[in-house]
Amino acid sequence: MKRKYSLCFTSVMILFFHSEFLSQVGINSSGNPPNSSAMLDISSTVSGILIPRMTTTERNAIVSPAEGLAIYNTTTKCLEMFITNTWQPIGCGCSSPPGTPGAISGISIQTPAANGQVYSVQPVSGAPSYAWTVPAGWTITLGQGTSSITVTTGNSGDNGNILVHVVNPCGNSSDQTLMVSVQPECNAITVNHTVANGVAPVNKSVTYTVVLTAIGGTGDKCWIAQNLGAASQPSSASDNTEAAAGWYWQFNRKQGYKHDGSVTPAWSITSISESSEWIASNDPCLIELGSGWRLPTETEWTNADGAPQNWNTHSDVFNSVLKLHAGGYLYSGGGILYNRGSSGLYWSSKHSTSTFAIALNFYNPQPVVDQEFKADAYTIRCLRD
Repeated sequence: MKRKYSLCFTSVMILFFHSEFLSQVGINSSGNPPNSSAMLDISSTVSGILIPRMTTTERNAIVSPAEGLAIYNTTTKCLEMFITNTWQPIGCGCSSPPGTPGAISGISIQTPAANGQVYSVQPVSGAPSYAWTVPAGWTITLGQGTSSITVTTGNSGDNGNILVHVVNPCGNSSDQTLMVSVQPECNAITVNHTVANGVAPVNKSVTYTVVLTAIGGTGDKCWIAQNLGAASQPSSASDNTEAAAGWYWQFNRKQGYKHDGSVTPAWSITSISESSEWIASNDPCLIELGSGWRLPTETEWTNADGAPQNWNTHSDVFNSVLKLHAGGYLYSGGGILYNRGSSGLYWSSKHSTSTFAIALNFYNPQPVVDQEFKADAYTIRCLRD
């Protein structure tokens, strides 16, 4: 035994020095040099080669695997190689395509640009690889090829399906599907209004009810469900209180007015003549509520007034998700309050002529979207994209 060991050791040493000289390695019992095309040449007629064997969990723990790294996966019973940033099966034992994975677990309604959202399925027996697809605008950040992926969601409205099917050398399974959507976060917001920025007529803290609705016909949006500056939602369509009315604005002017028996601040503009939409730098919604908030467009008020709502009365607008009511308006001639409790007027951002702009109004009582005098001051609702 000692002699055989010594001979084996001597042979290995000879191979070592020979391989150092040639920058190649040959392992065999014949003493033949390695093939000139191979850095490593192993030959035998009685034994094979064993590469590292590990579970899927152990494989996934390898830090920064190199392109072409190979292992035998004891979980999937597959020879696998790391190719194009994912582990791919090279050969597996199978007799038929894998079965369809079970239901996808994960949150179906997501918020925009949410990082680290996980979707997964229970591992399928004999499934060496999983192929995932996510909606346009979403990104798979981790886990493609495995039974669990981590994603970053898209923007609001990037809706669709998450799909996954299982792959083995015998074929693919059918897709498992989960319908998902991205919607804005529409939580109540508290705003500390101050007179310092020239918008709020008084210092006031207001907590706004916010609802998610597609009532404007431009997709799901967050809307405040009370007037800008209003301490609370109206109690009825004809609520004539200052607390429900909130503040009033002339078209394309950022200064709001409060009327609780007298107007605050002092009325100063009696006419407006300009050819301009309501610009962002004057938009009270943006200034007071923050990024993304804005006035409704003419189209959004028209859609709200149209099908399927088909508003015909004051009660219709009040019973909608927006809780619109007859907040009245301030007359351009001096800020006199008219029709609080009987007429509702809500500005859009749309200019019409030098002296008129587009608003939703319900005088008669059927609501319409039409031209109104820019120098009159109307109530405002805000929405966020």
